[in-house]
Amino acid sequence: MFTKRSLSFFALMMPLICMGQDIEIKLSCQMIFDRTFMSGTKERSTAEEILEVTQYKRLEFLSIIPIGDSGTLGSISTRNTGNVISVENFSDDNKWSLSNTTKSSEGYVAKTSLTIDRNSGKIFYYRDWRDGRLVIQGQGNCKKVDSTKKLF
Repeated sequence: MFTKRSLSFFALMMPLICMGQDIEIKLSCQMIFDRTFMSGTKERSTAEEILEVTQYKRLEFLSIIPIGDSGTLGSISTRNTGNVISVENFSDDNKWSLSNTTKSSEGYVAKTSLTIDRNSGKIFYYRDWRDGRLVIQGQGNCKKVDSTKKLF
C-alpha cells in the first residue's frame, strides 16, 4: 500500500517538478559589430564573445552575461536592479530575447536588446544611447561551449 501511495505521489508531483528546466550554459559567439557615432562616423569590428546564460523558469529569471573582455556587450537580465529602468522579456522555448532600458549616473539613457535563436544559434544585439551619441548593432553565430572537455 505504501508503494502505491508513493508512486501516486511521484506521478502527481513529477509534472510540477519538471515544469521548467533550469539552464546554465556558456556560449561562444563570433560576432560582427557596427558602431555609428553621433558625428556620422561608422566603425566595424569583429569579436568572439563568451556568454554565460542562466535561466530559472520557475522564478521567471533569465540572465545573459558576457564574460569575455571585448567590452562591447553589456549584461542583460530580467531583474530590474541598479540603473535598469525597465525590462522586457520576449523569450520563449525557441529564443532568448531580452530588452532593457538603463540610465547612467550621468543621466544617459540607453536601450539594449539581445536575442539568441536557440535553434540556429544566431545572435542579434542592439544598443542605442538615446542622446544619439552612439548606436551599436551586432550579429553573429553562437555555439555551446562543451564544459565536459577540460584542458586542466
